[in-house]
Amino acid sequence: MKKNPTIENFLMQLAEQLEQLQAGWHWPENTRLCSLSLKPALPLPTGMADSLDDFYYTAEPERQRFSLGVGCAFEYKASQPQAARGSRFDDLQRAFKTLQSSWARLELEAGLDSDAVYSPVAAFIGFAFAAEDRMAAPWQDWPNTLLTVPAVLLQRQGTQLRLHLSATAECLRSPVQRQQQIHLWLKQSRQLLLALKYEGSKFEAGSSVGESGVCLQQIRSEPENHHWLNLVEQARQLIHAGDLAKVVPARHLSFKASQNLPTVKILETLSHRFPACTQLGLRRGTSTLLAASPEKLLRLEDGQIDCDALGGTLPRSDDTIENRVLKQELMQNPRIRREHALVVEQMIQALRPLSNTLPSPKTPSIMALRQLQHLWTPIHAQARTGINLLDIAARLHPTPAVAGTPTAVAQHWIRENEPFARGWYSGAVGWMDAHGNGELSVVLRCALVQGRQIDVYAGAGIVADSEPAAELEETELKLASILGVLNAGVSEQADELQRHSPRATGS
Repeated sequence: MKKNPTIENFLMQLAEQLEQLQAGWHWPENTRLCSLSLKPALPLPTGMADSLDDFYYTAEPERQRFSLGVGCAFEYKASQPQAARGSRFDDLQRAFKTLQSSWARLELEAGLDSDAVYSPVAAFIGFAFAAEDRMAAPWQDWPNTLLTVPAVLLQRQGTQLRLHLSATAECLRSPVQRQQQIHLWLKQSRQLLLALKYEGSKFEAGSSVGESGVCLQQIRSEPENHHWLNLVEQARQLIHAGDLAKVVPARHLSFKASQNLPTVKILETLSHRFPACTQLGLRRGTSTLLAASPEKLLRLEDGQIDCDALGGTLPRSDDTIENRVLKQELMQNPRIRREHALVVEQMIQALRPLSNTLPSPKTPSIMALRQLQHLWTPIHAQARTGINLLDIAARLHPTPAVAGTPTAVAQHWIRENEPFARGWYSGAVGWMDAHGNGELSVVLRCALVQGRQIDVYAGAGIVADSEPAAELEETELKLASILGVLNAGVSEQADELQRHSPRATGS
């Protein structure tokens, strides 16, 4: 394994700290999980440089925030289908509260800057779009619902770094066990720190995986284009009949690459191309989930709830005049505004029982991304006392932006008509700390990579006067935005679609 003098010096100091501390470790009797936190004397990392066996990575480049976890100190997972919409969140809530009541946390050093805001140790949370999803291929490595506390977690928030080491109390009972755990922590910390790139390292702007010679061959399309267009027409008929207001049918494409795909390079390219999005990199078993999500399902911090309501999409043009026209249509088109209003109204209704204050929504703004632009309304609310991240997620997911409305009817339509299971696509992932604060992002603009195979997904919001061909073009744009990172030819296709696409709508 390569060595870095700065990292090795830090690990030597950490080993000394742990050795001095371990003889006097005393945890409350009911402790199940123990976490040690410290402020590491390291350069500021900017992202991943090398892959790891299993990891949980989220980043917000524009906010200079990221979290990278490896190993597993605690895990709750549910792979069996859940019959009731809320039951998996109920189970997840019980698992978290059991953990919360027996989670001992200790600062490893004194004298921290009292004015700095430090990220507390957190659990990673992720779940599939549908509670009843059996997680068949290509999602066989992924549970339906997951809560895990990494053994080693590094978090950056601005210029502040925090390193968290976690283990079960059972692993720290005896001196021999503590020595073994210290050795494991140091090994995992070294692997994590050596997998990062730090400030000052270079990244070639505009590069893509395709430029290194990877070619993609499509091997599956579910459903085929003509079938998907028929589904859109069927959905429109149901909407006209009054059974639905909106539904979001998705597409699934599979590709075979000419060589194994470099997942960390993909992450780096996503970060460069979509700095305003939340970057997701999650590896379990043989598969890696990569995404650049434009949509925050929710953030909860000290009682403040923040959500993104996205609905209504058009291409974004590099031509200033053309893009001004597109932006005007996005803001003024009655069909697009109506679709967006459905998302906002349902999210506000979902939050109402959990909130003390819920301001009326403002006029939507435009979220401009590399190739697409969305109507966006940020929603803010004050949570009632005792409400945590999971309480809110259970009420919000799935939003009309990824399912439709009414929710139960839209989910039933998707279950009966989509010829594939979505897995974690349009589900959510994020972090929650021991106080119940945290953040979840919707899994959009994503790719599931397994060796040479890549699976990508995209959907479009259908309302009464949607045009099937335009909605298909919208899904092509969304697919091209992620495929363009992988293949230079697809990237060129994305540019061509952007220049000539009809005025698509949907979320």
